[in-house]
This record gives sequence, C-alpha cells and structure tokens, in this order.
Amino acid sequence: MPNRFEQYLTLAGEQIRWKRARPRLLSELRTHLLDERDGYLARGMTEEAAQAEAIRQMGDPVLVGQSLDAVHRPKPQWGLLTLSLLLAATGVVLRIWLTAGWANGGSAPVWSITALCLGVAALLGAYLLDVSWLGRHGKGIFLGVLCLGLLFFALHRAFWSGSFSYPVAGMQCLMMCVPLAFGLCLYSCRGQGWKGVCLPLLGLAAVSLLSVACHQLLVAPFVWLVGLVLLWVLAGQDWFSLGKRTTRAVALGVLLALLAAGFLALQNDYIATRLSVALHPGQDPMGAGYTGLVLQQALEGAQWIGEGEYNLPVVQGADTYFLTTILQKLGWLPVLAIVLAMGGALTWMLVRGLRQRNSLGKITVLSVTVSLLFRLVLGLSSLGFPLWGAGIPLFFTSTGAAVDLALLGFALSALRQEQLPTADPAPLRIPETE
Repeated sequence: MPNRFEQYLTLAGEQIRWKRARPRLLSELRTHLLDERDGYLARGMTEEAAQAEAIRQMGDPVLVGQSLDAVHRPKPQWGLLTLSLLLAATGVVLRIWLTAGWANGGSAPVWSITALCLGVAALLGAYLLDVSWLGRHGKGIFLGVLCLGLLFFALHRAFWSGSFSYPVAGMQCLMMCVPLAFGLCLYSCRGQGWKGVCLPLLGLAAVSLLSVACHQLLVAPFVWLVGLVLLWVLAGQDWFSLGKRTTRAVALGVLLALLAAGFLALQNDYIATRLSVALHPGQDPMGAGYTGLVLQQALEGAQWIGEGEYNLPVVQGADTYFLTTILQKLGWLPVLAIVLAMGGALTWMLVRGLRQRNSLGKITVLSVTVSLLFRLVLGLSSLGFPLWGAGIPLFFTSTGAAVDLALLGFALSALRQEQLPTADPAPLRIPETE
C-alpha cells in the first residue's frame, strides 16, 4: 500500500485507544482509502493525485481517528457486575448465617468464603477476556466438556462399585457449562452444512445420556431447551448454509423427538411413581414423600417477614432447597427481593443479547442468560415441589455459585465489547471535511 496511506493510518490509529478495535477499524479505513484511490485512477488521475484526493476526501486523520474512538470503545458493565457480586455475596452470607450451625448438611464457612473469592476472580477474569478466543476454540471447548463428562461417568461407575467417592458437585458444575460450550461449538460450525448441525447435536445427545447415566436427570431437558433456542436463533441468520427453513425444521424435529421421548419416559413405572409422590407426598410420608411434606409445611408456615411457624431444618436446605430455607427463616419479602433482582438482571441481559449485531456476542449472552433463567424458574418451582430439586443461580452451592459467576463474566464480557466492529462490518460513516 502507498506510504502516504500508511502515514495516514498510523496517525488515525494513534487516536483509537481500544487496542482490540484498532486493527479492524484501520482495516476498514485502509479498504476505504484504496477504493477511493482506484475510483480516481479510473477517472484518469495519476497515482499521486489519486492518493492525495482520496486522503482529502477522507478528512483530517486526527479528526477521523477521534470520531472512531468516540464510537468504538468498551462499555463497562459496572451495574450488572456489582449486582452479580452483591447477589453472590448475599448467598454466602445467608448460607453461613442460616445453616452453619446445622448438625447435618450445614455450610462450611471457610469453604463458602473461599469459593466466593474464587468466583469473584473467575468473574473478573472472564469479564476481561477477549470473547473472540472462545469463538476460535468452540469445538475444542465442547469436546473438552464431553471428555470431562466421560470421566465423571467413569467415576460414577467406580462409586457404585465401591471403589471411589463420586464427586457429585463436579458433575453438576460441568453440566452448568454445557449450554455455553454447545453455543460456542455451533458458532464455530458456520457454513458447514449438515455436518455443522448434526455433529454438535450428536455431542449434546451424548452429554445428555451421560448425565442421565450419572443420575442427573434434570440436565437432559435443561441442555436441550437452551440448545434448541440457540439453534433457532442461528437459523435466522442461515448460519449453516442450509437455508433458514431447513435449519428451523431440524430444530422443530428435534423438539418433537424430545417430547415423544418425554412421553415415553412417563410410561416408566419409576418415573410415574416419583411424579405421583411429588404431586401427592402424603402417599409415602416416611419415604419418597418425606421431603415434599417438609417443603409444604415450610411453605404453609412462612410469613411475609421473619421466621415462619415451621422451624426444623429443611432436607438439603443448605443447597438444593436453600431458597426454601431463606423463606422459612426470613419470610417472603427477602425471597421476592432476591428473585426479582436476579430475574430482572438476567432478563435485561437477554434483551441486550438479542440486540447484539456480533454473532459471537449474541451466542455467548444467550447461552448464559437462557440457561440461568431456566434454572431460576426451576428453582422457584422447587418451592414445595421436590420433583427436580433445582437451586436458583448463585444460591445453589458454594462451588456452583463460583461457576455461575464465571458464566456471568463471559456474558458481561460480550456486552462490554458490543461496540467492537463485527467480522463483516458495515461501511464506515465518516463525515467529509471541506
């Protein structure tokens, strides 16, 4: 490229402070200059005159660089970062305050605080990460999650044979990461046709089977729901070069297959019995229905503010049913405040994710927010209904809260970088100077 253009770009680039945006913006600027020069050459100008006219039409490089710097700079997400940290810290404080003295199943204060510190470090690290790195390694990340799932399955088999202590928390935390890993895998399969659609879906099916084999029954509908939402969104961009209708037909076909599988599962005696006892725990008050009866009593005795009438510890009240413990000890108002704050923040993030022009940013935000909103709904439904026993995000377990903070960090990083030029940018709009 002519040396005169290089000098122009160097001077303009010095005004752009966001290092990540600078190469893309200068590439667009370079293309624009060359197009202008070629146009003037076609009109009969000499090379030197064409370069000079192209630069004149582009304008003062300092002013051009400053105008680009004003538009393209990171958008700090201080509000959402602060709210995420406050919710996570609230969960730790409440867990220690309400359950640390329990003889069985209470929280360990030292580990709870340690996990919070690790979660904060993970949140900030993910927030400052360049999310384009995730997009470049989407397939490898999903393959790594699948391999870890196989490892946990092997540990699960060893546990049942009596030779190993099965780390349940590890499998649960891994499954929390599946939606994001699947979304990144879909992103990296752009333009790969049927291969790009089928291989990620087969991988998701494998993860679902492994989770069921490890008695994590809730994982399968959880990951498939989020996965189909992501597939539907990418279908609108014809991401796999199969046509929008074809890709959405695949998503609908998978949904119908899952509904059929769910209907067949309800015919299983064990699942049908468990559902019946969950709906009517009095059928087996000293067995499978005991937890349901305890949850119902805690719910019926809850006050708007303050401790309820039922004051015995709730089964798994420090993790799976921790929201019920908060309701039982503090009342409905604190529970509603937590749920509304969390639900409002996640919904706002979801709306902003849908507005993202950058496909990787959109996939990252949707993967995290849809999965966390789904878990929030399931956690609310677990109040008095023990069928799935799902804790709400940031309040499930100490380790789970750390994983949730890391996932939120990735989503907030994508929102922070939403002003970054896309890989297929629109033409620059730079005012001409006289």
